Amino acid sequence: DANAAMGVSSLGINFSGTIESTGTGGISLIGAAGTASVEAGITMGTANILAKSGAITMVGMNDSSNTGLNLGTATLGFKAGTNVLTSSSTITLKADGIGFGTTAVNTTGTVGIYSLDASNSFGSAQTLPSNFTLSSGVTGLTIGKTLNTAAITVDRAVDIAGPISIYGGKITLNADLTTGATTGSGILLQGTQIVQAAGVDVNTSGANISYALTNSPWTSVQDFGIYLSGTSANKATLNAAGGNVSMTASYATTGTSGGYDRLVELDNASIKTRGAGTITITSDGSNNGNGAATDVWAIGFNTSTAGSGLIQTENGAITLTGTAGKLNANSRGIVAQTSALSILSASGAITLKDIQPAGTTGSYYGMYLRANSTGPHYYGSDGTTVLSGTSTASSSDITIQSDKVGFVADSTRKINFVTSGD
Repeated sequence: DANAAMGVSSLGINFSGTIESTGTGGISLIGAAGTASVEAGITMGTANILAKSGAITMVGMNDSSNTGLNLGTATLGFKAGTNVLTSSSTITLKADGIGFGTTAVNTTGTVGIYSLDASNSFGSAQTLPSNFTLSSGVTGLTIGKTLNTAAITVDRAVDIAGPISIYGGKITLNADLTTGATTGSGILLQGTQIVQAAGVDVNTSGANISYALTNSPWTSVQDFGIYLSGTSANKATLNAAGGNVSMTASYATTGTSGGYDRLVELDNASIKTRGAGTITITSDGSNNGNGAATDVWAIGFNTSTAGSGLIQTENGAITLTGTAGKLNANSRGIVAQTSALSILSASGAITLKDIQPAGTTGSYYGMYLRANSTGPHYYGSDGTTVLSGTSTASSSDITIQSDKVGFVADSTRKINFVTSGD
C-alpha cells in the first residue's frame, strides 16, 4: 500500500520475478498507489504469475484517471520451462485503468478483465493491444461489467475455446473474434456503439452471436450505431455456423441535431449461419430527435458508398425490422440504396418490416430497395449460392411489410424474388 507515499514514484506493488503455485492454491496480488508523478497500484517488470489450478487475482487500485494495473512483460497461468506447465486457473484482472503491456495469459480456465469492485465502469478507454495474447484453451473471456461506459478497442485477434463477452461504451473491433463454443452464447457485444472494421471476422462454432446496442448517441455530425465497415476487398463478416445471430439497437433519448444518422449500417458486410440458425436485426430509430433537414435510417446497406451485402441462412428465419426516426426530413426504416444485396435462405421465412414510429412529425418515406451499378438484389435464391446440401434453390416465404415501399431497378440490375414459396 503506497497511499502515504509522495515523490517521484508511488507503486503499491512493483514486481519482477516468478511466483508459482504448483498445487491447488491461488495467488492474489492487491496493490494501492499513492500520489506521485509515476503511480500504479501494481506494476510488473518481467514477471511470471503461475498457478496450476488455483485462482489468480490481480487488483490494482488508483484514482480512476490513472493506471491501476500495469502488466509490463508478464505471463499469467502456465509457462514452458517453469514448474507450472499446465493451468486451469480462473484469472481475474481488476483496475479502473489497465496497461496490458506484452502479456501472455495461458489457462484452460476463464479470464475476466474488470473495473474495481467499487466502479461500474473503467475510468478511461481500454485497448486490448496486439501484443496481448490468450491461449486457445481459455474457456471464457469477459471484458468490462454490464454497466461499463468506457470505450473498449480490440486490436488483437482472440481465438479461444469458450464464449466471449465485451461490455462497453463504444466497442471497436480491429481484429477477429473466434470462439469454439457450440451452444448458447458464443459472442456478446453490448455497448452504445459497435464498430467492426474491414476484414474483421466474428465466428462461433454453432453458438449465438449477439450485438446489443442501447442509448446510442446522436450528435451534430453523422452517427452510426452498429457499423460493419467492410470494403469490397475486405468484408466485415459474422458467421454463427448454426447458432442465431441477433442485432438489436436503439438511440439515446437526448442528443443534438445535425448530420445524417444510421442506427445499423452494413457496408460490404456478410452475415451467415446454417442449419436452424436464425438472423434477426431489430433497429429502433424512434428516439432520435434529429430535426435537421437530413435523414435518419434504422437499417442501411451501403447507404453512403457502393458495395454489396449478404445475409444468409439455411433453414432459419431472416427477420429485419427497422423503425424510422420521427422528426427528420427523410425518415426510413430499411434502406439499400447503393447496394448489390442478397438475402438468401433455403427454406427460412424472410421478412423485411419498415415501421413508421408513433408521433411522426417529419417526413416518413418508408422502405427503399435500389439496385445499382454494383449489382442486383436477390431475395430467396440468387441461383448460384449453395443454400443447403448442394442446392441453390429456395422455398422461403418472403414478406415485405411497409406503409411505403420504393423498388428502384433498371433493365440489367433488377430486384429479384426467387423462391417456390409465397
